[in-house]
Formats: sequence, structure tokens, C-alpha cells
Amino acid sequence: LKQSHLQCSDWARLPFLMANLLGGQGLEAGSVPGIFDVPVQDGAPMRMTPLELDMQLQCAELVFRSILEGKRLGVTESQDVDKWHAEVLGEDWVRQNNKQRKEIAQRVRMNGENTPEWMESFSAMGDVAWEVFAAGVNGEILRKLKDVDRTEVLEQFKDLLPRVSTSFYARCGAADRLYGLRACIAVFRLFLDDPEVLQAMVSCLKWILSDSEYSRRSITELCLPLPPAERRLDTRERGWAFLRAAFDAYLVQLGEQPHSWRPEDTNAACVDTSLASEGEEEEQEEEEKKEDA
Repeated sequence: LKQSHLQCSDWARLPFLMANLLGGQGLEAGSVPGIFDVPVQDGAPMRMTPLELDMQLQCAELVFRSILEGKRLGVTESQDVDKWHAEVLGEDWVRQNNKQRKEIAQRVRMNGENTPEWMESFSAMGDVAWEVFAAGVNGEILRKLKDVDRTEVLEQFKDLLPRVSTSFYARCGAADRLYGLRACIAVFRLFLDDPEVLQAMVSCLKWILSDSEYSRRSITELCLPLPPAERRLDTRERGWAFLRAAFDAYLVQLGEQPHSWRPEDTNAACVDTSLASEGEEEEQEEEEKKEDA
């Protein structure tokens, strides 16, 4: 599941999810119009719009609920998915969705999505994330340093550097999924005693964040819980993770102790992990008070 999350697009996952759910009802997915119709732009699958993603998730929920209730859903005779959208969801929904499609297509062209440079960087960041993160009980968790292949992480960043330093499309691909930026934060956390790995990662990260307000904003807003805590799907982005991790690595490279955390399997003594989450807990308490008010 984690590997599919790193490598598959929304369009690749959801239609097959729907097919599996329909199969549980004894229906053939091929009999449902439009279930495998993937919008294509310049020969490559387009991203789902927020409206399309919401519609697919609601349909999946409806099918799953009907399976639990022992009911069988009817199948529409319409063979045109756009016509079905207009009939069921309304013309206003179609207009808004077409507007979102144009915006996404424009952003895809601007970022060079699916170009060789974009794809290579996208894949490299996914490989780094695969090395530093593991699937926990309820979500994503930071691996122990002893379980991370240092050579693989180092080589990935060395191979990535000439791409992101010369291609804007490569920088966009590297930062396209937030797990890639979280992986950079994780490298700060895990390799704070390793200047070679830190230098390789930071050299790439500087290029990835240059000329991209989206990338800079995203990495500063990310939340990366410290082990044994896991990052769940409902984890709110509270920020501070990048700044704290970078500051810890900076202190260690100066010969000082990290302010918040050190990997438990390094030679140095661990620092109380409560320091790292203290700020986040205070922010959460303030948010809860505002919500109660």
C-alpha cells in the first residue's frame, strides 16, 4: 500500500478501487460507463480536479455502504461520463469542474509535469521517502537510522543534484508530492551527525526551493511527528518541523547538542523528545480553545 501511494496517481488508484468494490456486488466494472475513462493531456493522464476526486470518493463510499447493507446498486445506461455528470451533478458542477480542469492543465504545463526531467526527480524523491519512512500501525513513521540504507540515500541526492540545478521542471517534480519534502526533513533528523549526507541533501533542497513559492510554503507548513508518534492521514500541518530539524542538525555540526531530538541508535545520548513537540502541543491547545470559544 505504501509503495502504491508513492508511485501511483489518483487516476490510477480510484477507478481500480471502484472496480474492486463493484466486483464485491457481482457487477462487472466494464459495464459501468466511464469508470476507466482517464482524461488525457498531451498523451499523459491528467490529475483529478478536487470536484472529480470528491465525486469518486462519494461513489466509492456509496458502493461500499451498499455492500455492507447487502444491497445491489443499479447501473446507468448512459455511455457518456460527461453527460452523466451533467444529468446527475448539474450544469453548474460541470462548469466549475471544467474551470478546475483548465487551471490544473495550465499548472501541469507550467511545471513540466510528465516530462523526463520532472519524472526522474519525482521518482528520486519517492525513493528517498521509501528509505526513510516506514508504515506504522496507523500511519507513516520515521525509520530507525540503522534501518536506513545510507548509501542509497546519498546516491539518490548526488544523482538528483545535476537535474534540479539545471532544470526548473526537475525542481517542480522533486517537490510535487509532500512526502518528498518530508523526506528532506527526515534526513535532517536521521543524519544530523553525518555532514556528507546533509551536504548532499541540502545542495538539492536549495535548488528545489528556489523560484518556487509553493515549495517554500509547503516545507515550512509540514508536520513530521517524532517517533514513536506516527503521521496519520488526519494529521494537521502545524509547521515548525523543518525549522526544528534544520536547527538541530546545525547545532550538532557546530559540536553542540541538538535542541529537540537525536536518533535513538546513535552513539550520543538521546535528548528528551518532549521538547520537540512542546511548541506543537501549545499551538494545538490554543486552536482548541479558539474552537471552543
